[in-house]
Amino acid sequence: GAFAAGAGIYGAARRETGGADEEFGVMRAGLSTVLLMQVLGNLGTIKIILTKLTELGAAGAEIGGLQTVIFFFTGIGKLLGGQPLPLYPGDWYWLPSRAIPGEPITEFPFFTFLYGDPHAHLFALPVTVLALVWMVAMLRRSDLVERTGFAGGIGSIAAGALIIGALIPTNTWDTPTYLLLAVALLIGTGLVKPLFRFRFGNNVRAKKVLSLVFSVLLLCGLTFLFYLPYLRTNSRETGINVWQGDRTPLWSYWMHWGLFLFAIISWYAVETVAWMRAVRYLDFRKFLREKRALLAAAGLFFVCALVFCTVRQVGIGWTALPLMVWSGLLMMRRGTPAGKKALYFLAGTGLFITLFVEFFSLRGDLGRMNMVFKLYLQAWVILSIPAAAGAVFCAERISARGDDHPVSGLAGIWQFLAVILLIGTASYPVVASADKIRDRMSTIAPHTLDGMAYMQTSQYFQDGFLMDLAEDYDAIRWMQDTVAGSPVIVEGNATEYKWGSRFTVYTGLPGVVGWNYHQRQQRGAMSDQVWRRVDAVGAFYNSADLDEKAAFLREYAVGYIIVGQMERGMYAAEGIAAFSAGDGVFWDLVYRNGDTEIYQVR
Repeated sequence: GAFAAGAGIYGAARRETGGADEEFGVMRAGLSTVLLMQVLGNLGTIKIILTKLTELGAAGAEIGGLQTVIFFFTGIGKLLGGQPLPLYPGDWYWLPSRAIPGEPITEFPFFTFLYGDPHAHLFALPVTVLALVWMVAMLRRSDLVERTGFAGGIGSIAAGALIIGALIPTNTWDTPTYLLLAVALLIGTGLVKPLFRFRFGNNVRAKKVLSLVFSVLLLCGLTFLFYLPYLRTNSRETGINVWQGDRTPLWSYWMHWGLFLFAIISWYAVETVAWMRAVRYLDFRKFLREKRALLAAAGLFFVCALVFCTVRQVGIGWTALPLMVWSGLLMMRRGTPAGKKALYFLAGTGLFITLFVEFFSLRGDLGRMNMVFKLYLQAWVILSIPAAAGAVFCAERISARGDDHPVSGLAGIWQFLAVILLIGTASYPVVASADKIRDRMSTIAPHTLDGMAYMQTSQYFQDGFLMDLAEDYDAIRWMQDTVAGSPVIVEGNATEYKWGSRFTVYTGLPGVVGWNYHQRQQRGAMSDQVWRRVDAVGAFYNSADLDEKAAFLREYAVGYIIVGQMERGMYAAEGIAAFSAGDGVFWDLVYRNGDTEIYQVR
């Protein structure tokens, strides 16, 4: 998907058609998109090396001022002398995903797949790229109606609606972004060449407007119509708040987006120089005179926006805003291929997303953790396409010049910086993958695709007691092989990031309640109900009254009761002993292995 999107839009952006050179450029653009989108990381690995070398040299002393440089070189000496960097297991792969100080999450696709946390944002990534591929296909098929007719146009928009609408149940955050991108694409291409040709009337402009409105309404309408059953049965009360907390430091912004920004700025500079060379001075003066009022208003607005960012301490505005304006100016250039305009628009959109999270947060979020998290991933996917294409355009421009060209020195500097940034970002998948492979609960666990195999050789210490996870492994496998249908199960409710909800996780069977905070976060209007269930589970296991236990089982339609090592460690002994007393009356013992018992409710 990444290759298709990058290669397709690059091909649409080139003026030339055919020839081996263009085919090679298309191949490079596709591969570069794959690298930037899916393989390379941010520059967080470089930051780890710099900071940890300094900490190693400081040996606990306060770091600051000129001493930082001394500590850094001292750290290099200690490292060469055999002292390891002060790193915890997991730091190599974890710290770069927290590029912004505080609570924001700055994941990128390679981290997401490496960490293997099956959240919505992971499963949505292929769908978002497929949506971009559809947009590129629509961009390149501007003659769609002439070849397929009215029905073909409807079919293509219906395909886009099916893809973009799939994001509603997959990862709702992505829906508005990619739907707005698609709408902008339809408007942009429709202004040049209408997608639908209506036969009635002679007013060409009216037909064009009608085609635009019809295309947009059809896409938006089908997007929600196709997934109406889901929308009718799934909802969440939330909202957007104005963010008043800490902002992203400029160094964090460049650490995370450095390679993308370098590629885009370099490409924009090349395009601007070429534009200026093609414009006659007299024509430029004439343009300034004719558009004086408009340019003055735009300039004033831009200055006010920069001042506003400065007052609100949004330092990244001095990077994002000029680049957004630059994108808009390049889009205005006459004769620019539709593919290049689309690249400029994608770049401006990605930059806008990174600026948006500086001013807004999700209501009920932990600060702006998930706002940055979800939208930064969107920006990464979107920006990787113009960054990759821009890098290829720059490389082509450099290779087209001879060594005796007066800017060959500048080209050499560009190549040097590009290599440094590539090394910095390519180091992440190398060191992070090795670190993730070493970061294991059990060092003797087999290397296998079985996601439960580690439990057979693992122990877990929680809340003052030690558990042999092999018992849970055997019991879970028994449930997987034996239990039919989808009966509700009840198990001990541990706090987040502990050995909780393990039976529901590994069997897929419904439980009385999952992770407390995650359930309340995802169901804000039902927070009180979640708390009641959490308290009810604790009371169920602690109570020695069999009638109280039976009432709980009836209220939540429980089919199976888990009494394992975790439940015995968490709850009152008399409450646990009551399960044996109720055996054969309210429930039946159907599984026992060591300290683990499973009861089936009568």
